[in-house]
Amino acid sequence: MVDALLQVIGRIFGSGYTLMAPLSALAVSVAYYRNSPTTQPVLLRLLASAHGVSIALLWSLMLFWIAQSQDAAWRLTAFECLLLLPIALIMVSFFVFQGPRKVHLLQVVNLGSLTYVGLIGVFAFSNWNFF
Repeated sequence: MVDALLQVIGRIFGSGYTLMAPLSALAVSVAYYRNSPTTQPVLLRLLASAHGVSIALLWSLMLFWIAQSQDAAWRLTAFECLLLLPIALIMVSFFVFQGPRKVHLLQVVNLGSLTYVGLIGVFAFSNWNFF
C-alpha cells in the first residue's frame, strides 16, 4: 500500500505544479482566517476560512484513493459529490466573513485549485491514462 502511494505521488508530482493547488488553497484559508476580525467568534472564523482546507483534504483523499489500485466505480461518484463541499463553503464564506471584502478576490485562486483537483480526480477515477 505504501509503495503504491509513493508511486502515485511520484507520478503526480512529476509535473511540479501539483502541490500548488492544495498549498494555494490552504494559503487562501489562512488569509481569510487572519483577516477575520478577532471580535468574530472562532467558530465563524473557522467556517469562513474552511474552503481552502476542504480543497486540500479533497486532494489528499484523491491521492489516497488513487493509491488503492482497486477499480471502484463508487469513487468517481463520491469524488464528484465531494467536489460540491468546497463550492458550498465558498458560498458560505461570502456571508459569514466579516473582514475586508477585497479578500473575496482570493476565491479566484480557490476556484482554480478546485478545478485542477477536480480534473485530476475525475481523470484518475474514470481510468483515463494521462500519466
